[in-house]
Amino acid sequence: MNERKLDAELRFHFDQLVADCIRQGMTQGEALRRARQEFGGMEQVKEECRDARRTLWLDSIWQDIRFALRTMRKNAALTTTVIATLALGIGVNTALFSVVNAVLLRPLAYAQPDRLITLFETTAQLPKASAAYPNYLDWRRLNSTCDDLAALRWIDFSLTGSGNPERLHGRMVSASAFSVLGIAPLIGRTFTADEDRVGGKPVALIGESLWRRRFGGDSGILGRTLTLNGSAYTVIGVLPGAFQFPFLFGPVTEDVAVPAGQATDPTMQDRLFHPGIRVVGRLKPGIGVDAARADFARIAHMLAEEYPKADEGHGVSVTLLKDELVEHVRGGLYLLMGAVVFVLLIACANVANLLLARATAREQEIAMRTALGASRFRIVRQMLTESLLLAFAGGLLGVLLASAGTTFLAKSAARVLPRAGHIGMDARVLLFALGIAVLTGLLFGLAPALQFSRSQIRKAERSIVIGRNSFRDLLVVGQVALALPLLVGGALMIRTLLNLHGVAPGFDPHNMLVMDVSLSPAAASTGPSIRRAYGELIRSLEKLPGVDSVAVVGNLPMSGDDMAAPAFVEGRPVPKNQDLPVALLYPATPGYLQAMKIPLLRGRFINEHDTEKSTFVMVIDETTARTLFPDENPIGKRIVVGTSLPSQIVGVVGHVKHGGLDDDVTARFHMQLYYPVLQLPDAFLKLVASSTEMFLLRTRSNPLGLVDAARSAVRSVDADDVVSNIRPMDEVVAGTLASRRFLLVLLGTFAGIALLLASVGIYGVISYSVSQRTREIGIRMALGAKPGDILKSVVGQGAVLSIAGIALGLIASFFLTRFMASVLFGVGRTDPLTFCGVAFALSLVAVCASFVPARRGAKADPLAALRCD
Repeated sequence: MNERKLDAELRFHFDQLVADCIRQGMTQGEALRRARQEFGGMEQVKEECRDARRTLWLDSIWQDIRFALRTMRKNAALTTTVIATLALGIGVNTALFSVVNAVLLRPLAYAQPDRLITLFETTAQLPKASAAYPNYLDWRRLNSTCDDLAALRWIDFSLTGSGNPERLHGRMVSASAFSVLGIAPLIGRTFTADEDRVGGKPVALIGESLWRRRFGGDSGILGRTLTLNGSAYTVIGVLPGAFQFPFLFGPVTEDVAVPAGQATDPTMQDRLFHPGIRVVGRLKPGIGVDAARADFARIAHMLAEEYPKADEGHGVSVTLLKDELVEHVRGGLYLLMGAVVFVLLIACANVANLLLARATAREQEIAMRTALGASRFRIVRQMLTESLLLAFAGGLLGVLLASAGTTFLAKSAARVLPRAGHIGMDARVLLFALGIAVLTGLLFGLAPALQFSRSQIRKAERSIVIGRNSFRDLLVVGQVALALPLLVGGALMIRTLLNLHGVAPGFDPHNMLVMDVSLSPAAASTGPSIRRAYGELIRSLEKLPGVDSVAVVGNLPMSGDDMAAPAFVEGRPVPKNQDLPVALLYPATPGYLQAMKIPLLRGRFINEHDTEKSTFVMVIDETTARTLFPDENPIGKRIVVGTSLPSQIVGVVGHVKHGGLDDDVTARFHMQLYYPVLQLPDAFLKLVASSTEMFLLRTRSNPLGLVDAARSAVRSVDADDVVSNIRPMDEVVAGTLASRRFLLVLLGTFAGIALLLASVGIYGVISYSVSQRTREIGIRMALGAKPGDILKSVVGQGAVLSIAGIALGLIASFFLTRFMASVLFGVGRTDPLTFCGVAFALSLVAVCASFVPARRGAKADPLAALRCD
């Protein structure tokens, strides 16, 4: 009994009871009180009816579940296939969602991360440049939209004085960084404003990993002195191990932090220099990004008027910190997420086809249940229950697959994606897996349920088969149409990588070993000691067997370093600040250009005669020559870099792909200047030597065989020199392709799964069609049809389905590949060769998938086929 009928019946009994009481002589009030007392029992009856109805409903659901489990057990092979197919689709979706969740959806691990912004200086040449430190101080002082700003700068330290020398990853940070980001140390305290200034007490914070690895987690570390780059720092606190400052990718630990304001080098004091300062700010409550942009635009205009030489034409870019961190990966992750959704849809279509085939065998059962009074809703509910149980089983197995997949993704994405260390299974990922399991259960279960719930006992078998086959054919067409864009995307990425591998980087990376060397504090203390140390190290390494040449450079191509400064020709009008070209600078020792095999086009290389006592010289690349000297010989001309003395051009060399193999001469840095590092004034030479220098060894064979010998050769010169990050130059070049290779591996994997599922779907439909046409085939063969005719007919059916799917897939690919334009190189997003090649390959797969059941049908015995009716 439904709720409305039950309420109407109870109301009727209540009115009757009131009327009876009035007839017995009671007043209306007494009658109502008496009726309410009696009616309390009727309310209990109402509640009992509700409970009974609820129990009956639960019993019927449990009955559906038990029946579904029995059906799944009876069809074990089909059940296993369906669960495995769903596990594949749900697993890859869940695994990739764990990446999207960690990188794009999860809030940053800072206090109130939605209020954090990052600021860059902007110029005509550089839309996002690091800030000049004096400008950062003015931004902090003059703005009205942020609670505070913080400055961050990368710096490496050599830890000496106790135990083995070690190279540490560190940051120079302002004292405000800890309040802006909401950082609390494990033990100790953070920097004070008095320490964050020139002349402040040298203090340092160390990371938890260094604390435990080097000092055994000793709480007595506070107050101890560490020798970092030859200077003594007092440890005042330990940062938590799970913490990372912004803009740090990969499995890199935060070892040391020191106050940024204590730096005395010229790059931190002059507005013309941009020494890699990253600025992070915390917006005031209720203030939006647009208001902050207007505020800092006002400040930029003020600074341009006050310091026109340095800040004219400069602006300030303001972006939410999270948006900045994920900007370069967001498009690729959404592309991959769309790809796995396609895989899931193909899996659902496959499962729907399998369930339609199974439902055919249950036609009599469904018709009998209908004849015995089962409603259409009851039949649909039963079939949906079976579908949901299959989906839950597939989802459970898919979560197990995704768990293993996330481990692989976290490792392979460590140097490609920000926040890759957070990739893993959490409550949101599990809820996502549950949601898509339910969705897929409804998606692949609803169509077969609705289709077969219409069955009637007397329905003609042939009409049912024709209608059902038409729907199954549509599913196969959809599978092929969904698979083709994935295959096209994978093929375009393969061609992109092949094109990039064919790009000449401008130097020869083969048989070259690169190692970072940090000079000991004693060697890096003065200009003469630095020059002497470089010479001794080069001579020691050149003595190693198999080494042809050794050189040092402070800005290695494709390593991620960008040492740059404004440059102009002496004797010509100096361009306005916003039009001043910016050049990449390569401070190098003699022999660097020869070791890298960068071709000399005119003049000479840097040589050993270019010392601190000789005329300042420079070698430029061909792009600089075309830019600054389009119609004249540049040899002998002089270029001014920043505020330094003019350098005379002595040679022109080929252009180098500095940022990567896809780097273009129209990129932000297209001019390249090489100058002798040993000619630098002592103050600048000490600044260069305080950071890690790259030593390059040109070898005659596999450079990895010289790793131990090279390390020993450096230590033999000075035991306090620190060698780190030894790798072949080939690996450095390959690293620039890491993001594209990551995208290719995943997109290729998803395309392969889609191709497999689509081919299985075609095979299943054709095989089912052959089984349904057994009698027809028998009649045709009895009337004289040859096996080849049957084979051609059945394969033709598969070909028609695949051609229809390929046509739709090509149309979809034409629109979808536009999302890949930013990651392609040397190939158009609608490349005809790729489209035609993929379409042809997919059609071959479809024909092969159709051939096996077609061949089986062609070999059928006509008499046996006729007896099947």
